[in-house]
Amino acid sequence: MDDERLLELTGALRGAMARLDVDELARHLAPDYRETYPQSREIVHGEANLRRLLREHPAPPRVVSPTRLTIVGEETVAAEELARYGEEPWWIVAILSVADGLVTAERAYYGRRLEAQDWRAAWVIPIPDDAPPPEGGGHQGVDRATAEAYFRAQATGDAATLRGLRHEGFVHDMPQSGERFPSAQAYADAHANYPGGAPVLTPIGVTGPADQWVVGAGGPLHISGRGPHWLGEAQLAYANGERWFEVLFMDFRNGKVVSERSYWVEPFEAPAWRDGLTERY
Repeated sequence: MDDERLLELTGALRGAMARLDVDELARHLAPDYRETYPQSREIVHGEANLRRLLREHPAPPRVVSPTRLTIVGEETVAAEELARYGEEPWWIVAILSVADGLVTAERAYYGRRLEAQDWRAAWVIPIPDDAPPPEGGGHQGVDRATAEAYFRAQATGDAATLRGLRHEGFVHDMPQSGERFPSAQAYADAHANYPGGAPVLTPIGVTGPADQWVVGAGGPLHISGRGPHWLGEAQLAYANGERWFEVLFMDFRNGKVVSERSYWVEPFEAPAWRDGLTERY
């Protein structure tokens, strides 16, 4: 499937999901479709269960931003949206897999708004009003080894490798708090001054070129896809005992990361109203 059709298909599905148009949604789903929620360790199997889940949702989210779509693999697209549950803002990151013109799987993360932290004020600026930047911003494809090396360095805290693989124009955005690290040095300095010590990352997946499993720090890394845009998923263990997930977008130029954006999401208990609609794992 060409890129234009891939974006058209996944955009149509996310639009139908935002409108809760289950009939339109079903048109784009493969018979064995599954939807996974890593934060609550749940899987929805098949169109019928997804229909029931959407119909019985006591307070479905209302999408209030355009959907940002990024091709992050061979027939794999990531969607980023700002939604509201009531008046509370939440960010949704959905990773969609496509085969034979239908969406076969979705993995969805939900992140609440996070307050800007005083301790990092010296190293961040507000995300500009014109962010996110448009596509076509000079991004260039890299091979799997480059993206793997960068994500491994993230997981192990390898400052020298990270410094060597960050572009001179590097920025790191945190949409949930509206903050941007405007340079690689600012990001490194803040990381070095993290209160109580920076969290330990366990990589659980990376999307980027050639489909294969490799052994990564703390666990296996799933590498699949192509191009300049890569997506990493990790579990974070903080010094205070909390465990979160991070979803990390990485954009490359001239073989180095020129921009990143991170979403941090908490695990949560599967809600009782979904009993019978999902499988727990």
